[in-house]
Amino acid sequence: MPTPLGALPGTLTLPEGSGPFPAVLLVAGSGPHDEDETVGPNKPFRDLAAGLAKAGIATLRYDKRTYVYGAQMAGKSITVDDEVTDDALAAARLLARQPGIDPHRVFVLGHSLGALMAPRIGQRDPHLAGLILLGAPASFGLDTLVRQMRYIGHLKDTPTAELDKELAPVIDARNAIAHANPAKPPEGSFLHAPASYWLSLRDYNAVTVAKSLHMPMLVLQGGSDYQVTPKGDFVHWQTAFAHSKRVQLKEYPGLSHLFMPAGQPPSPADLYKPGHVDARVIGDVARWIKAQPAHS
Repeated sequence: MPTPLGALPGTLTLPEGSGPFPAVLLVAGSGPHDEDETVGPNKPFRDLAAGLAKAGIATLRYDKRTYVYGAQMAGKSITVDDEVTDDALAAARLLARQPGIDPHRVFVLGHSLGALMAPRIGQRDPHLAGLILLGAPASFGLDTLVRQMRYIGHLKDTPTAELDKELAPVIDARNAIAHANPAKPPEGSFLHAPASYWLSLRDYNAVTVAKSLHMPMLVLQGGSDYQVTPKGDFVHWQTAFAHSKRVQLKEYPGLSHLFMPAGQPPSPADLYKPGHVDARVIGDVARWIKAQPAHS
């Protein structure tokens, strides 16, 4: 798949048979992920691709631009569209042109940051048949990192003074971005990303954009997700779409941010315990896709 920096490798997984098949583009979360969205021993996108293929649904997954061209992007002014949106749009168009794929039944499935940006992807490609959001924040910024760091600090019983010291540079960066002028962004790195990146996210609200769309959406949430939480994030999707016939929402008790079993209490260790995406999640995604009409 072409990008401004060069090609991105990816894998098209097809079910048995000749098609044409409905197809799903998998859009990964934040960070330089490979096509499987590998986290420790876990490969959630490989799980999704294999499970959906058994259900008669094709998938395309690809290495992120930041994974393949991280060195070339270092120190550059980039935005979340450079990291996620633009490549997803190109990949969706490429997927629709593949032999054996039904071009009227191409969906986008985003996880975490990919789920956050899925409404923007749908906004910019109205030919998509629908969106699937897994672990979707309503918004994302340095405030999110502050909340996650506080949670982890309390899990570890980190003394208040020590935790405040750890949080101080993140809070300073958050405050600088909150008051920054996008026309003249401050120089330097803010938590391993330039100001341009955080500013591109500052005023973006996924729920607001999703409300402006007409395509069907499936929004799924892990009930024991401490990164994108039921009470801090999923509640915004529930409030916005509780009475919508266009949007289906579901929470899975006991599942982590990777939609795998979480510990009690949920912690970062959950992400590094070997596991697989819960079969109920894959089954619900497959059934929802098959129930959607082709895009005319």
